[in-house]
Formats: sequence, structure tokens, C-alpha cells
Amino acid sequence: MTQEQALQIDYDPDVDILYASIGPPRAATTVEIESYSVFVRICPKSHQVVGIEIFDCAKKFKVTHDQITKSFVEDLITRFSPEAMEIYKKERSGI
Repeated sequence: MTQEQALQIDYDPDVDILYASIGPPRAATTVEIESYSVFVRICPKSHQVVGIEIFDCAKKFKVTHDQITKSFVEDLITRFSPEAMEIYKKERSGI
């Protein structure tokens, strides 16, 4: 990741919500991975994943609050991006 694409993480352990942005926050389309209630943000101009939002993150992935690190978040983005992109493409094509 370049500096412009640096991963910005905002995790609130009091309510167990993770917000992560790749690069500066920007307008995006949100796609839900329903089986996990994970929300992946995709830039409509570049068609690239630009962020992720997860409610009940630690509980959902059975980790402690201190295990929600940059590496953990990068793994989540890598894990959910392909499925989110498939959903995004289907929604755009009207299938």
C-alpha cells in the first residue's frame, strides 16, 4: 500500500465496531456480505474496495479487542473483498 492507500483503522472496543478505510475516506457503495453481516465499501469510480465496516467484530470473529490489529484487518479485507466484488458486479449488471 502506498501512503495514499494507507489503511486507517478506527475500532471502538466499547461497542465492538470496526471501521477501516484504505486511503482517505471517500464516497463509496456499501455491499453487505450477509452471512457475516460484514459491510465492504467499494468506490464506484475505481471499482476497488476502499473500506470495511463490521459490527460486533471481536465477538463475530472470536478474538479479543487487542487482537484487532492492522494485520487482522488486512486479512478481513482480503477475505471478504472477492465476494463483495461479485455482489457489486451482479448489482451493477442487474442480475
